Amino acid sequence: MAPGCVVIYFNPIQSDGEDVLPSWRKKVQEKIPGFQLRTKMVATDPSDIEANFYRYEDFIEVEDASKVTKDLIKDMCEESPLQHSDWHVYERISKDKRDDLVGDERPAGSQIVQVGSAPIDSPEHMEEYHTWYRTEHRPRLSKVQGWCIGTRWQFLFEHGDGKAPRRRILAQQQYEKENGLGGTQWKSSMQSEWSKRVISNVEMPSHRRTWEIVQ
Repeated sequence: MAPGCVVIYFNPIQSDGEDVLPSWRKKVQEKIPGFQLRTKMVATDPSDIEANFYRYEDFIEVEDASKVTKDLIKDMCEESPLQHSDWHVYERISKDKRDDLVGDERPAGSQIVQVGSAPIDSPEHMEEYHTWYRTEHRPRLSKVQGWCIGTRWQFLFEHGDGKAPRRRILAQQQYEKENGLGGTQWKSSMQSEWSKRVISNVEMPSHRRTWEIVQ
């Protein structure tokens, strides 16, 4: 049994009538086996980039990724009241959090950085990616002001409109609203010679999105 997540990228139907999102979210929560936590987000990156088509995301963590089936995701996607959506399912690779945090805190206003990566699919390159992340990249990110939680996820399957780019691995970092993103410490996590080599040994470029947690 491995923990997992269901990432729902979506744009809601524009309507002057009833807000259908609360009832839809309740139905999703009831149908997903092993539902643990939902984090609701709105995009903070530019909307005029095709790859940033979706402006909303629900990030749902589950107890056991193997119990989230393709048929279940297909049915929920096709029954949803959303204008457009993509549903990506992942299995968790790793999770790290700041020592002083109690539980999985997701306060509104927190900033989320998600990076999809596609290292060359060979034992040598995959081992180097995981070693780099575990021993250099994540430890350096954890020293950025406001860093809270870091997770990585292995892609399993998807369903939807195909408008959300996806990669083999999704890394997610959570920061406090006031943080050191873009600062010297953050840059050190990306600009080492090892980082440059890992980032270049890929099947396709990484895809980065930024979000803000909302209630």
